Parts: sequence; C-alpha cells; structure tokens
Amino acid sequence: MSLSNPRTQMKLSTKSTIYLGLAILLIGFVAFAFFRDSAEDMSLAPTNPMYLASAKSDPLHEVLQLIEHGDMDSAIEKFMANGETNWIETTSLKEFTLSEADFMSLGTFFSRHKQTPLQQKFIQRVTEIKQMTRIVRDRAIAAKSQGDTKTANDYIHAINRLGEQLKNSNTVLVFQQTGMALESFTIP
Repeated sequence: MSLSNPRTQMKLSTKSTIYLGLAILLIGFVAFAFFRDSAEDMSLAPTNPMYLASAKSDPLHEVLQLIEHGDMDSAIEKFMANGETNWIETTSLKEFTLSEADFMSLGTFFSRHKQTPLQQKFIQRVTEIKQMTRIVRDRAIAAKSQGDTKTANDYIHAINRLGEQLKNSNTVLVFQQTGMALESFTIP
C-alpha cells in the first residue's frame, strides 16, 4: 500500500477518526468517573480542603455537614469560630430559605399521617441544631465550673446569637420556635 494513494489515505483518515473518537469517549468516561467520585468524596469528607474552601461562605451548611458525618468537635469549633456571621442569611440550604407562608402554600403541611421529605428535613435540621447546642451548653457549664467564665460566656453567646438569627429569620415556624428557645438560653 502506498501512502500516496488517495483511497488509502481516506481509509487511514477514517480509521484515525474512529480511533480518535473512541479515545475521546474513553477520556470522557474516565474524567466523568473521576470528577463524580471526587464530588462524592468531597461530600463525604468535610475536612477535604476543596470542600472547606467551597463551604466557607456558608458556615451553617458546613457545620451541619460536619454534624451529619459525626464530627461534632469540628462542628462546634466551626460554630464558635464564625463570629458575628448571620448564618441564616448566608446559607444556601433550601430548608432555611423557605418562609412559613411558602411552606403553607405547598399544601402538604396538614398531612398528619405522613411527613413529606421537606418536613423530615426540617425535623432533621432542628435535631442537629439541638444536638450541637446541647454539647455547646455542656461545654459552657464545664468551663464555668472550672472558673473560665469568658469561655462559658462565649459558648452561651454563640447559642444566643444563632437563636436570635433563627427567631428573626423569615423561615418556617419550627426554626423560629427553636430560635426563641436558644436566644434566651442561659446557664446557672
């Protein structure tokens, strides 16, 4: 076979195109699998630097992710480190952006026999917040009993601040009621 033959060049060109297409598909599948696995790893590993970098602007989401993954110490550390950030205003979590009126307009609120996935998410979030604030409260009590009133006050202030934000937010009633309880929390 001569390479100068136009017919042979056409066949080589067609074969090359097929191989090139197959190579591109293979690379695409490998890249998809890699990035899909990386995304799953990021959601499962909240200590991953890429995860933390993407979550820095959403401290509430980050803390709740840490709680979901059982890393309560890191969650409390992040909870305490976020200063005066308004967690409710800066969150991307949809359950915190839905107002009570919006929720009522969905028409699923009055089902007493079956909770909707959204209602289950509300309950899960309230449970996580209560779980975390109980541990923060316990740490405040321990700090106060050891004579470290500054640390105890910092813990209580963080709980009160989150409570105030929940209470004053335009979100569903269960979050506002949780906020009312947390806003006025004190230790003896």
